[in-house]
Amino acid sequence: MRRLMIVPVMLLGLAAGSASVAQDMPERRVTVSGVGEVTAAPDLATITVGVSEQGQTATDALRANTRAMQALFDVLDTAGIEGADRQTSGLNLQPVYDHTEVRNGQGPRIVGYEATNTLLIRVTKLPTLGDVLDGVTVAGANRINGISFGLSDTDALMEEARREAVEDAMTRARLYVEAAGATLGPVISIDEAGGVSRPQPEMAMARMASDMSVPIAEGEVGLNARVNVVFAIE
Repeated sequence: MRRLMIVPVMLLGLAAGSASVAQDMPERRVTVSGVGEVTAAPDLATITVGVSEQGQTATDALRANTRAMQALFDVLDTAGIEGADRQTSGLNLQPVYDHTEVRNGQGPRIVGYEATNTLLIRVTKLPTLGDVLDGVTVAGANRINGISFGLSDTDALMEEARREAVEDAMTRARLYVEAAGATLGPVISIDEAGGVSRPQPEMAMARMASDMSVPIAEGEVGLNARVNVVFAIE
């Protein structure tokens, strides 16, 4: 009788030990990053122009700059660029020095003043961009500090980029897991790593608004989304 009672007790102990080992085994997972990218032709441009004028006095320089800026604003009014599409980004007034008459260790001599006004302009009608550049230059803008292209509405493009990023992550995860002889399980978590936009100069096409306007290469603007996806491994 004692021997018969010992056997079930030992089997019970083995079963409990197996359950404990199964609980201690870590859940099998795989983490994969996916990228989705879409491109589109830009529909707006941002340019930074400046007006710099000199005068014998600070007042003279500032008045000359004001006249030139008013002429520039008139051009923008005619082009329909107003309100939030133009913003003063810098105003500077500084002395102009003559360094050619430095004698006996004395510093340079002030010979006048220079006033500089910088304006940020957003052009939402790209076919007019060349004419706008011509117009502000004729009006008195003697500095063009930069130009960038963008999109007025990126929601639909970003949605497409996110879908492609998730599909890319799923494709990679399936490849890795199947190559390892396992089966890809359900999604555990998705984390978006952020997206950026970038110009695509290699796909640019030069376009002219008219024969007399500045030729502009608009190119394309790209949006991309990045995601980190955690999958279970079955």
